[in-house]
Amino acid sequence: MGIKLVTKSEQQVIEIAKRKATLLDAIRVMSWEQYKLNKPDYERGIAGYNKEFGDDWKSDNIHKKSLDELVKFVATDLGFTVDELLQYRKNHYSEKSEIKARVAAKNGNVSVSVSTDFGYPPEQMYGETDQNDFDEESGYPPY
Repeated sequence: MGIKLVTKSEQQVIEIAKRKATLLDAIRVMSWEQYKLNKPDYERGIAGYNKEFGDDWKSDNIHKKSLDELVKFVATDLGFTVDELLQYRKNHYSEKSEIKARVAAKNGNVSVSVSTDFGYPPEQMYGETDQNDFDEESGYPPY
């Protein structure tokens, strides 16, 4: 199989999909944080996330929205700018990275690597991740 060269229009489609996924992840992160505040007795860990929140999140109609519809939803329904929501997401993942690094240092591990280029892959964004990829001590899912 030869190398596939991407056209400009194909690249634009890819960029739109990435922006949509990142914005959806920002909404998911904020929604999960609010869920935990509203229900302090939620089941901790990845199993709790999937059972109590992840399944509802995956089936929510928000995933059917286009990028333009999401941007409008963020501004109109949520009252945020896209930049504010993306900054919240960035801060969330920075905090998670710091927690993982502290736990790793406490456990004698040298370092913990967290992807920050674009965020997490879709399987993590939607709650389908390896059981070992979460911070047992803090009770936070990896996302």
